[in-house]
Amino acid sequence: MAYLTVTDRYTKMRTIFALVTVLASAMSKELTPEIWNEETAGKTVFLKMYAPWCGHCKKMKPAWDKLMRQYADHQTILVAKVDCTGEGKEICNGADVKGFPSIKYGDPTSLVDYKGARDFGTLFKFTKTLTPKCNVNTNEFCTEEQKKSIAVFTQQSLEELVSDLDKYENSLIEIVNLYDDEVKAMQHRYKELTQAKNFQIVSLDNVTDINILRRVVKKKKDEKKTNTEL
Repeated sequence: MAYLTVTDRYTKMRTIFALVTVLASAMSKELTPEIWNEETAGKTVFLKMYAPWCGHCKKMKPAWDKLMRQYADHQTILVAKVDCTGEGKEICNGADVKGFPSIKYGDPTSLVDYKGARDFGTLFKFTKTLTPKCNVNTNEFCTEEQKKSIAVFTQQSLEELVSDLDKYENSLIEIVNLYDDEVKAMQHRYKELTQAKNFQIVSLDNVTDINILRRVVKKKKDEKKTNTEL
């Protein structure tokens, strides 16, 4: 029987460790603008959009890394991560990321915020509910309603489709702006009302000399209690 020397065993362990690291890295997909289209094509995505220095990001890293390994070879679901402070910054800006980590899912062109817990069990259970995207080229994974829409849109010219899309985008902007303006007005009004309320409370306290009033009330209650005990 041939025995390995200490040096040989150490070299073998380093080789195995390096191989495991490479395999883990390959299964932990990190998206950048250069590979975005290729990696997300035809897939429903589940993305962790993070910053390396973020404490909450570090805390959920083991769970997310495990989830990425579970879905490393999935044909219709892509679980990946995006470094919002590094090469993935452009992706995060386009997805309107406000804080870290931001977990988003769905169609790569129209991501939705994930609101659930961030432990592995919950993440894994949620990922199993994700459905494949409707393929407009083959009708694969499309509902009957989606197939009808594809048939209608296919009959229209590119110019008509672009025009309809522009109308939608403009209407969406109008809706968002309308409610944003209303929210700003409400916030301004809330600030005014809060200031007015605080001013009236301070004025009432000053007129009443509330602190002295409370002390005198306490004094009299204490005196009454003492007299009762006697």
